[in-house]
Amino acid sequence: MLEPANWQELAKSILAGQCTPFLGAGACTPTLPTSNELSRALAREFDYPLVNSTELAHVTQFIAIKSHDIVHPKHEILKRIAACGYPRFEGAEPHCVLASWPLPVYLTTNYDDFMVRALEANNRKAHRDFCRWNKELAEYPGVWQREPGYRPSAETPIVYHMHGNSELPKSLVATEDDYLEFIYNIAKSGSMAKTVDRSWEMLPPWIMRAISNHCLMFLGYGLLDWSFRVIFRWLVLSLRQTQRRLKIAVQLSPFADQDANDRAQSYLREYFHHVFDVMIFWGDAQQFIAEVNRHVAQERATQAKAAQAQAAQAQAAQAEDLAAEAAAVQG
Repeated sequence: MLEPANWQELAKSILAGQCTPFLGAGACTPTLPTSNELSRALAREFDYPLVNSTELAHVTQFIAIKSHDIVHPKHEILKRIAACGYPRFEGAEPHCVLASWPLPVYLTTNYDDFMVRALEANNRKAHRDFCRWNKELAEYPGVWQREPGYRPSAETPIVYHMHGNSELPKSLVATEDDYLEFIYNIAKSGSMAKTVDRSWEMLPPWIMRAISNHCLMFLGYGLLDWSFRVIFRWLVLSLRQTQRRLKIAVQLSPFADQDANDRAQSYLREYFHHVFDVMIFWGDAQQFIAEVNRHVAQERATQAKAAQAQAAQAQAAQAEDLAAEAAAVQG
């Protein structure tokens, strides 16, 4: 549960550009189907024979095997995403609110380009890239290979896709095999840099710094989501040697009863206690983002008021100095 002090700390981090959001599928509802809805639709179309038709990784694995094409289910996913169109990037829409904050790095496990579109609608020049989670993807030059001097900033932020994006279907982490390969390549060394065991860089240094040095904010996930579990496991592997405790605010879709929520919260805190201070908000992404934005607006007003008071104080001090100088001249 987030206490008032937690909200204030999160708001201050956001306004200072020292918060890194992770976006999950829940940030895209109701424009896009949920993972379960998408999985059931694909299961029906491709005659998935098992009972776990809501498990997208299992269903896409079946489609890949049935079609003898590992990229085919990824095309099917992207086709359905494209058919849904875009949300209206206005008001309390999550991507719209996120785009209004002065953040340099936005991370996502989603495949869509909603965050890029929202940033552009907010007159910010966004870059887009994805994690090279296997050796084949390492052949595609990333933004830092194309623009070696690029530095993510509030004016020119980057949207970085941890599980691939719609521009390159083969980059999607979608099937069971994909998730296993992603985890395997991380586990080789517990980091994203080049190693003896892995000859390519999974994440650029700028992205690693945005994760290891900033407050992290997860929204749009469920505790049982594959994407959420894999990313959190990677965080533990990558950051367990860090000397500072990371602050993480996590929005999670609630379970049916409060006891289950309490047990889940205790589990997360115990599992990550050696690396993170975990703060959990139970609710949907829209509720969470609206509450965060309310505290950001309050903190912005507080900072503006303090700046005005400081300016007035400086102006009064300057006036006193000028008066003293005038008196000295007259004397």
